[in-house]
Amino acid sequence: MNINHLKNNFPTIAILTNMMATPFSEGIIFGAKDYATQQQYNILCFSGAEFAKPAKTNMSRDRIFELIDKKAIDGLIIPMGALSRFISIEEQLLFLEQFSHIPVITVASSIPGYLDVGYTPKQGIEELVEHLIGEHHVQRFAFAGPTGTHLSTQHKKQYFESALATHGLSLNPGMYITSDMSTNEPIPLLDELLTKPKIEWPQAIVVSTDSQAISIITILNKKGIKVPEDIIVTGSMGDMDSLFSEPPLTSIIEPTYELGWNAAKKLITLIEGNTITENTVLPTSLAVRESCGCLQSDADLFLLSSLPKTVNSKNIVDLENIQEELEQVISAISPEQQKYVNQDISHTLTIMLFADLKDEMSHQLIAYFTKHLESAIKTDQISLWNKLAQAVHHRLIQSIDRINNKSKAVKIASDLCKIAQRCNIKASHYRSFETEKYLGSIREIGIQLNSEFNLNEIAQNLQDGLNFSDCYISIFEDLGEDKTLMSSVFAMQNKEHLSTSNSPYPSSELMPPNVKAYDQLFALVVMPLSFKEDFIGTCVLDLAVGKGAIYEGLLTLFSSALKNQIHVHRLSEAEKKFSDIAHSASDWLWEIDSKACFKYSSDGVKQVLGYSQEEIIGRPMTDFIAHSATNNIRKLINSMQTQHELEGFETRYQHKNGTERVLLTTGNPIIKYGKTIGYRGAYKDISQLKAQQERIEILAYQDPLTNLPNRVQFNEFLNKTISISKQQQLTFALLFIDLDGFKLVNDSLGHDGGDLLLIEVSKLLKQCLRSGDILARFAGDEFTLILPNIKDQSLIQDTAKRILKTLSAPIIIKEKIVYISASIGIALFPIHGEQSRLLLKRADKAMYLSKRNGKNHFSFYEQGLEDALNRTVMIRQSLHTAIREDDFFLVYQPQIENKTGEISGVEALLRLPEEKYHNITPDEFIPIAEEAGLIEEIGLWVFKTACIQQQQWITSGLNLKCSINVSAKQFRNPNLADNFINIVKERKIDPCMVTLEITENAIFDNQEEAQALLQQLSNHGFNIAIDDFGTGYASLSCLHKIPVNIIKIDRSFINNYANNQENASIVPAIIMMSKGLKLEVVAEGVETREQWKFLKKLDCDVLQGYLFSKPILAKEIPILLNNWNIKQFD
Repeated sequence: MNINHLKNNFPTIAILTNMMATPFSEGIIFGAKDYATQQQYNILCFSGAEFAKPAKTNMSRDRIFELIDKKAIDGLIIPMGALSRFISIEEQLLFLEQFSHIPVITVASSIPGYLDVGYTPKQGIEELVEHLIGEHHVQRFAFAGPTGTHLSTQHKKQYFESALATHGLSLNPGMYITSDMSTNEPIPLLDELLTKPKIEWPQAIVVSTDSQAISIITILNKKGIKVPEDIIVTGSMGDMDSLFSEPPLTSIIEPTYELGWNAAKKLITLIEGNTITENTVLPTSLAVRESCGCLQSDADLFLLSSLPKTVNSKNIVDLENIQEELEQVISAISPEQQKYVNQDISHTLTIMLFADLKDEMSHQLIAYFTKHLESAIKTDQISLWNKLAQAVHHRLIQSIDRINNKSKAVKIASDLCKIAQRCNIKASHYRSFETEKYLGSIREIGIQLNSEFNLNEIAQNLQDGLNFSDCYISIFEDLGEDKTLMSSVFAMQNKEHLSTSNSPYPSSELMPPNVKAYDQLFALVVMPLSFKEDFIGTCVLDLAVGKGAIYEGLLTLFSSALKNQIHVHRLSEAEKKFSDIAHSASDWLWEIDSKACFKYSSDGVKQVLGYSQEEIIGRPMTDFIAHSATNNIRKLINSMQTQHELEGFETRYQHKNGTERVLLTTGNPIIKYGKTIGYRGAYKDISQLKAQQERIEILAYQDPLTNLPNRVQFNEFLNKTISISKQQQLTFALLFIDLDGFKLVNDSLGHDGGDLLLIEVSKLLKQCLRSGDILARFAGDEFTLILPNIKDQSLIQDTAKRILKTLSAPIIIKEKIVYISASIGIALFPIHGEQSRLLLKRADKAMYLSKRNGKNHFSFYEQGLEDALNRTVMIRQSLHTAIREDDFFLVYQPQIENKTGEISGVEALLRLPEEKYHNITPDEFIPIAEEAGLIEEIGLWVFKTACIQQQQWITSGLNLKCSINVSAKQFRNPNLADNFINIVKERKIDPCMVTLEITENAIFDNQEEAQALLQQLSNHGFNIAIDDFGTGYASLSCLHKIPVNIIKIDRSFINNYANNQENASIVPAIIMMSKGLKLEVVAEGVETREQWKFLKKLDCDVLQGYLFSKPILAKEIPILLNNWNIKQFD
């Protein structure tokens, strides 16, 4: 594609940036633009993608950029953050490959293979620490940064801690404050610090950004804490906001303008055929102002951080070096500032300085500065005289000891300080005037856009109020995926408002056909117009205004106004569609006013609540809320009052016939002039689904025989008790209780007699406990008990003795006297372990010790119990050997589609050679691999090996899905998803052919991180299966929180279904509910025809087990497929 209008005889530099409103981006853009213009280069800036936005919007800038003919661009600058939508370095490098024909310079980034212009905060932080300790005697420091992971903040913190260390100090972990960037949000960690005695407060808070520092000052002021009198606060960016904050902020200056200037300089050097091999790193420095307790005038005297550093600076004043320093200042200012001074200004100022130094009565230099400062009426003009005054002062201070007329030099330096101070004060005033002027112009444009849409008035405000000369606004003809054509909405070139045509033109041209070609140098920014997730058009503006916030403000105005126009255009059609849909939908669509009275109701209300539309309209929604839902309605009304969207909100309503219905609410506020005037949304009747969920919850968490918590719920209690005990440093006891002689009772009195005995035992056990103790039926005739907050082991012994004594008494079952006893094993937290599985295991081992000691005993776990410990050590050594000698291998167990009887996939299972490794089973070595930290390496090998095998099968024509187990420990690796994605890409395997099997505990032990990784994998196409379902923490009701496709019912439910009524009821319930949630169900451990028939009748989707095939080697799979016939198992 050719940009016909932008072809001229000058080379073009492109800049990609995420946004313009930040001081960092603004400085880089205009620094690069000023140098490029000075060197006769065009600038074309592409801005508008933000990291936090949805991918569809986030790509909009790059989608515009991708239209551009890359041959029209001679070089590219990419500042830090511009490629933030690409998560990995590999993706960034892939994006940059398209620019291999032109030089590319990055700014403050670390992309391999590309030259970078960066900066280091090290020098500025060291100066700050030196100043605070030396001048203000600070000994207690706090450091504040944003929440989340920010590389720049981490680097600043590291340099800060290093600088403290040189003074023999360190940062107390309790003094690290994190918060978001909002000035309106409280900072809990800061509040916590301030509740301590004042003597324990930090004397100084060093903050990683100026905006966050200003936020902290605001919070301190609200609490009556003065800055700097009570606490010093410093920032780290040095933008204009820091200079004009109250008080002015002591800050580390980041050389953003110089970064852009040097990036353009380095890029043009490469474009013109010269060689550069080294990166550029610019230093930061300190600007001391009033927030640390120093006077601003004193600060700006000595710390001239905005000046370019003098090369080979000499500590002497002569005509040559003072003029050289002034010329460096002039060379680094923008073309707009250069027009305010004569070409020989550096020579003029130098002659005046020397004349004043020779003659006590001469004051030419200060008079010259005063005259020009009084006539300056723009902030960039005032800033120029400030820089020149600081440059002369800089040379005087460096050479003060070598000047003959030292007293006169000190007087001139002092007067220059006052000039600099006056510059800052006047700049502050004029900055306010200019800001108000710009805001006024933007407000006028907003009014025109959202009312009359008067394009002439808009053009006038862009020209006169904001000083723009060029502006082109266009929207796409198709707001869907097709972005090939667009129409011009507004066009202004060289301050002339151009007429627009209804004829669309190629989006790749960026500008309408009636725009004249640019035959002179140009500097333009191209920004995407978007609204929420919709990419709707483009806006092109000239880079005439040095304030990035104005561009972002206009972009927001244009996007919003155009979206409104689009909405208005389509409103009548949408209303008609809504009416048709509303009256045909089974859901109840509604609208309420500000008093929560129904204004509109669809016919769906009749089906949902039994009322007609007429009976509903005008009545408050509270009239129909069920009495049992008082708390829910309070939450609902509170959400409405706070203008929140309603999504997935469940409320119980009263049907006209008196029954209760559970309705799922979705809705949005109706906002007019900033106020909520009502809500509209939909109710969906989920009463039947809710009832099914409640039944499943009871089955999943409660033992139906004894009404005690079952194993699933007990595991939750146990993990919760561990967490609380860790936090409060408490001890608790875990008792594993196994009934002695239960099988004899079961055999003699039958299963119903055994059930009655278990019920009676559960009642007797309850009588032995305190109110806070937790008793559960763990399995069969096994009970588990938690005794929390144990301060004396005698309490444990007393409880165990009481249980043994109570159970030893005769029990009458079915009119017969039954005698029973118990063996009890006891493990203590944290002495015997800090993980639930380990505690259960050790309590179980102690219980078996009680049985070996004659039963009817209790035993504490002891280290000497475990002969198995030696085997564990042996297994761990064997694992290291197996990794080193590559001894692991995989076997594959087929998975059979229930409906077709065909083999549709396999599960990859890890094995060790039996002879070499003494029959070590996966059940033994996998937990030990997890504990030893080897599972990540082994798991990655399993995944890669299984994918290699699957690729070989696919190549040979066998399209088998492959299920691969992933350990819970692997989810602690944040690179897990990237590793898996890269492997399937490398092997050219469709991710939908791979199923990742994870246990319930893998998700819920580390819920937030695990869910994020699973979502990433699911988005990429992988199938996610919950393995051993029913043995861990998950329930079907919480599966909507994670991207699960498949449920694998644990083999224990399949094996015991015939002899266990609980299992026989749970399996159908799980299958029914899973299908309701559109999840595939796999049953593992199918070993008998009876089990097969049971599962086939329940319409279980996929079957796996030894009935069909044991796990076999990969080379045996094709043979099995060739000979396969499901009928052989009938």
